[in-house]
Order: sequence, then structure tokens, then C-alpha cells
Amino acid sequence: MIIALAKCVRVRSENHLAAWRFCNVWLKSAAPTWIAVIARRQGLVSSKPVKLEMLGSIPVPMGLRRVGLLTLLVSTAIASLLGGAPAFAACSDYINTTAAGCTNNGTISGLTVSNSTVTSDIVNNGTIAPNGVVTQNGSTINASIVNGGSIAGGLSIDQTSSIVNTATGVTLAGTSFSGDLSNAGTITINGAGSNSGLLAESATFAGNITNTGAINIGATTPGTSGVGIQVDNSLDLTTFVGGIRNGGSITAKATNDVGNRSALGIAVQGSQSGHGLLGAVTGGITNSGTINVSMAGAGNNTPAGIFVSNVSTFQGGITNTAIGSIATQISGGSNVAPGIFVNQVGSLLGGISNAGSITSNGPNAQGILLANTNVQDGVSNAGSIIASGANARGISFSVVILQGGISNAGSITASGAGPWP
Repeated sequence: MIIALAKCVRVRSENHLAAWRFCNVWLKSAAPTWIAVIARRQGLVSSKPVKLEMLGSIPVPMGLRRVGLLTLLVSTAIASLLGGAPAFAACSDYINTTAAGCTNNGTISGLTVSNSTVTSDIVNNGTIAPNGVVTQNGSTINASIVNGGSIAGGLSIDQTSSIVNTATGVTLAGTSFSGDLSNAGTITINGAGSNSGLLAESATFAGNITNTGAINIGATTPGTSGVGIQVDNSLDLTTFVGGIRNGGSITAKATNDVGNRSALGIAVQGSQSGHGLLGAVTGGITNSGTINVSMAGAGNNTPAGIFVSNVSTFQGGITNTAIGSIATQISGGSNVAPGIFVNQVGSLLGGISNAGSITSNGPNAQGILLANTNVQDGVSNAGSIIASGANARGISFSVVILQGGISNAGSITASGAGPWP
């Protein structure tokens, strides 16, 4: 008899990210043989991962971060022990159909979802190359696209298609991803815990992340968080080669009444899940669309339109163009709500530039906030920065090496202590 694989496993929760908790994963074998595998998501906090060591005599790989990957691995290991086949369909194109998701454990040239509805996760634990993954022609995925392996050729969602889910729209958590990750459609995520529209954590990432559609992250449940586009090193990402571009809309909302949650429009974060600084990020961040971020409740985290933290070298700068708009708001508590927040960056090359509008509302509202960072190409404003709150500031910095100075050819309005620290 094989009993109790794991009663409860929690993984990763640092900074602005909620935990994944996998509970009640059981395996029993008796006469008659029966198996029950249950994976459940909850937004519970854990300071460091707990690892599954063995399933009988079958080792279970470490670094599980997503329920799709866990379920697949458990199912595959059970099948190996008992001589059965995993209860997951192999992946082939979805054309003019409504069907459940699939899991690729081998090698396929590409995967297309066209004029179709997919009702559960699409998971890649093998290799998809050279054509990547394409969602098009009015397709809807009522789940997630999850990469636990390797994808070459990018991943795209066209303007007529959508992803609707309760946790994450697209998760790139495998060994490698190359090509662009692009959304021109609509991604809608509403659920408890850590909610992300586009999440990149692959060990290696080469390509751009582009949103020209709509990413809507709702967090109406107390204790929830939301991030529109997120790059982090939870799964050993060391170098991110490519830029992040938003020409569409990103809306992220969080409710901070339970635990420490936050809302972020675009986030690039190191020091996740016990890892150190994220190494080199090239290509920078450019916003020429709209980013709206809001958080309610009295918690400890900081909502931000664009957030870069714990990165060794960030190349390409941060730009809000003349048609770009960033708006942040916090109600309750005393935290800041910066439009652009840079913290713990060893070297920021390309500077920070605003030619559009940045609006921040809250008791300690901040238009642009810099902390513990070496900014090598200055900060410039040719647009509008408005910070409204009792202690609001237009541009604020703390423990910063600032090369290139601060220039203002636009307007800065702060209702608190003034535009400067």
C-alpha cells in the first residue's frame, strides 16, 4: 500500500506574490485499487517552498509552481507505478471545436487554437518548436496556458481571442522560452491569491513581451493581489533578453484586508523564492497605452504602475511616452502608490522618462519613486505628473546615486510636501 503522498504543500510567497497551496494530494493502493488526486489553489502565505520528495519509487521534480504542472506530474507518476496511462490528452491543434485542455510531454512543431473554446489548462512539459503557440480567430481559453518545458517561436493571442481564468492567463515556467509573448486580445483574471495576466519565469527568456490588447486583473476578494505583466526569478531566471511594451490597457486591482497583497501594472522582480538578484534585464519598459492600478485596505505592500525591484542591471530604461497614461490609487492604510517605482537596482541604464501623464492618489502618493538604486541616465519629465495626498510628492528618491540629474520641461503638481524629497 502506498499512502499519503502529501497532505499539504505550499510554494512561494515573497513581496507582492501570494502563495500557491496544494492540499489533499493522496495516493492509496489496495484491493480494490483506487486513486484520488486533488489539487487546490489557495492564497495562503508561506516564506519558503516545501518540496515533494518522492512518489513511491518515482522522484517528483522540484520547483513546482503551478497546479497544472503538479497535477500532471502526480498523474504521470501514478500511472508509472500502477501501469496505467495519464488521464491527459496529448496536444494537437484546436480547430473549430470546443474541447478540454491538453498536455504535451513530447515534441511538437507548434500548437494552434483557432475559432475554438478550450475548457481547461493547456500544458507543455515537452518541446514546442519552431512554431510556438498561437490563439486566434475568436478563440476562448477558459483556463491557463502553462509552459513547463521549452517553447520556441513565441506565444500569441490575437485581437479576437481571450483568456478567462481565476489565477494566471499565461505562465512561462519551463526551461526556456524564445520568441515574443504577445497579447492583442483580452485576458481577464479574477480569483483569490496571486493573479497575473502574463507571467514569465522561464530559466531563459529571449524575446519581447507585448500587450496591445486588454489585461484585466480583478481582485475583489479580500486578501488578493493582481499583476498585469510579471517577470521574476522564482524559477531560476537569470537573464531576460527583450523589452516589455504596453500599447493597450492594463487594469490591476487588489484588496489588502487580509495579509500583504498588492496591485502592479508591470513588474520585474528579483529575489523571489529564495533566489538572489535578477541578473541582466535588457530592452527596458515602454508604456504607450494605459495602466490603471488600485488597492483597497490597510496592508504593507505598495501598488505601482511600473515596478522594478532587485535587479543587478536593467538596460533600456523606463519610458512613459506622450500617449502613455499611468494612474495609481490607494484607499486605506498609509502606503505610497507610485506611478513608477524602482527599488534595489544595481545599475539602471537608459534612465526614466515621462512624456505622458502620471497620476497618483493616496495619503503618501508618489509620481516617481526611486530607492536604493544607481540611475545612470537621469530622470526627465516632459509630460504631466500629479500626486494628490496629505504627504504627496511628484518625484521622490532615497539612497540613490543619480547620474544625469533631474530635468523638468513639463508640469509637476504635488499637494503634499512638494515635488522633491
